[in-house]
Amino acid sequence: MKIGCKLKGHNLESITKSNLLIKEYACSACGKKFTTDGYGNLVKLNSYWAKNNLFFEKNYKTAI
Repeated sequence: MKIGCKLKGHNLESITKSNLLIKEYACSACGKKFTTDGYGNLVKLNSYWAKNNLFFEKNYKTAI
């Protein structure tokens, strides 16, 4: 983790497709990835959340 992220917080940019309910973000400074859980809280994008997001992407496409 870069020191700037520790002091000021992460600078998050969205990296997901526009038609999904699942949001994924990446920090432009350190490159760490994050996603939102079912409650809208920001969590690290680990293998559990990546599989979960992939499941929803395949099975619950939305036509917005």
